[in-house]
Amino acid sequence: MTMARTTARRPATPAEDEVAKSRTAAPESVEKGAGGDAFTLNLPMVTIRARKPELPSVRLPDVRRELGHAVDIARTFLPPPERMVYYGGLAALAAVGVIDWPVAAAIGVGTIVVQRARQQGGNGESAARGRREAASR
Repeated sequence: MTMARTTARRPATPAEDEVAKSRTAAPESVEKGAGGDAFTLNLPMVTIRARKPELPSVRLPDVRRELGHAVDIARTFLPPPERMVYYGGLAALAAVGVIDWPVAAAIGVGTIVVQRARQQGGNGESAARGRREAASR
């Protein structure tokens, strides 16, 4: 004959009851501050307080004015649009492989040098032309 063995559970102590309740219990209280900018969460062993950070107000610069100023400065350094198209065409020819890139670079640099020489020596060029005409007569 086999006897079934049963064990009787001993009664829980008050400390064990408290631990079991704290594990299954919902937070005791949640408080929200005025305007929803802070809250407090009270738990059995910990209290959590959180609030919205206070950030200083930052005045943003006038972006349009600064951007316009940057564009004006860039225009002083860039060549006119028709020369930009010319340099873009050189770059496209070099990219496709119609001409080698060193040749395209030499053509572009040569064009810049000639343009600057014309701008700086406009009066000197007409004087040199006059001397050539006089020498050929």
